[in-house]
Amino acid sequence: MKHLSFLLIFAFVFCGRLTADFTAYNAKSTISAVSSNFGVVHMHDWSSEKIPALFSDLANHEAFLTDANDFSFIQLFDANQKSVFLKPSPALTVIWISPDSKFIVGLSNIMLNNPYQLMIWRIDGTLVYKKHISPSVAKISPKDLEEFYQKYPAAKAIFRDRYMMRSGVGYLDYDIVGVSNVIGNEAWHYLDDRDTPNPYSDDFWSSATNQINWFDDKNPDLAITETANTIRLSLRSPSGKPVQIAFPKK
Repeated sequence: MKHLSFLLIFAFVFCGRLTADFTAYNAKSTISAVSSNFGVVHMHDWSSEKIPALFSDLANHEAFLTDANDFSFIQLFDANQKSVFLKPSPALTVIWISPDSKFIVGLSNIMLNNPYQLMIWRIDGTLVYKKHISPSVAKISPKDLEEFYQKYPAAKAIFRDRYMMRSGVGYLDYDIVGVSNVIGNEAWHYLDDRDTPNPYSDDFWSSATNQINWFDDKNPDLAITETANTIRLSLRSPSGKPVQIAFPKK
C-alpha cells in the first residue's frame, strides 16, 4: 500500500462505509486525528486477498501486526510532519490521541476478518493493549476452563489471550468466526451453553458477519488514565452507558 504524505492524507480523507451483510465488508478507508503536537492516520484496504487466510489462522492473529500485513496501517507524524512511526494494524474506524499526547487509541466496529477491535499504543509506537470484542462471551471459571482445555486441547492455542476475570467472575471471548471448525462442534456448544452478555456492557450487538457495535460511534467520549500499575480506558457504549476497560501495565 502506498503511504501518502501527511498533508495529502489530511487534505483528502475518505472513510469507507459499512455495507449490509449481503455484501462482505471490503472497503478502503482512511481516518485521522490531530492533537497540538501530533497527527495520526489510519488506512486500510479490506479488499486484500491476503486477509481471509491470515484471519483463518485463529491461533496466530498477531500476524496482522507484522510485515505479513501490507493492507492496513497506522502512522504518526510530529508537528513538523516528520513520521514518528508506521505500524501494521487491524481495520479501525475511530482513531484518537489522548489530550496529554501519551496514547493513541484505535476502535473498530468492523468484525469481518478483523482480529482486534481495540488497540492502544504509546506515542512512541509501543503497543500496550489489543483486544477482540464480541457482544457475548462464555461465563466459565478458571477450574472449568482448565478442564475444557484438557478435553479440547485444540482450543487452548486459540483462546490463550482471550480469558479475563472481572469482579471475580471468569469470561472467555470465544465467539470468533470460524472457531467451531477448529475446536469442533462439541467444544463450541460447551461454550455456547455458557453464553452471557459481554461484562463490559450488555448493549453490545453485531450483524451477521460484518459489524460489531460496542461503542457510541458518534460520541465515544474517550478518556484514558494511567496509575503506577494500571491503564484504564473509558468510553461510551452504543446506548451511552459508561464502559471501563482496565489492564495492567507490562
